[in-house]
Amino acid sequence: MIADLPEEAVAERQAASERGVKSSLTVPIAISQTVSSAISVFTTHFYRDWHVEFETRLRLVGEIFAQAMLRKRTEQELRASEARVRRLVDSNIIGVIDSDGSGKVIGANDAFLEMTGYSREELNAGDVHWADMTPAEYRDLDEHGIEEAKTRGALHAIREGVHRKNGTRRRCSSATPSSTPLKMITSVSWLT
Repeated sequence: MIADLPEEAVAERQAASERGVKSSLTVPIAISQTVSSAISVFTTHFYRDWHVEFETRLRLVGEIFAQAMLRKRTEQELRASEARVRRLVDSNIIGVIDSDGSGKVIGANDAFLEMTGYSREELNAGDVHWADMTPAEYRDLDEHGIEEAKTRGALHAIREGVHRKNGTRRRCSSATPSSTPLKMITSVSWLT
């Protein structure tokens, strides 16, 4: 009941009085242990004692709202993070590739294609494979790196040589900061 509000709830008591509220029940909605909002129900025609079962259901509704708000916040943060990564990839400051677990390059930015001499058409046709660019003396290192990325989910930077499509060879550094058994994202930059 409104009369049960604590003494410091002066503004709440006044607002309830102005609206003719006789009884109310308010349940806080907490996200990550921080109260962000609340759900309130009230009566204006009679005084009411709220049953524990009703309060329990109202708390459940609050939990559902809290989970939905948390999911929305997480999705917004993920979209913002993806946009930052996309800006980096699209800036073409470094070469970035997506590859499957076998080393087949399934996506690449323009910087990587320019570095290696492959065309977007060759990439789209599935004709770009990391193994084709890896000199024989670095193949064991690559295979070990792919296994490490699959098991650890990431691969520290490695320095190796790369054969460009035209047969020339350049030293590069590559790192795989994100990996699953089926997909790897790798950054590549030339070493001078």
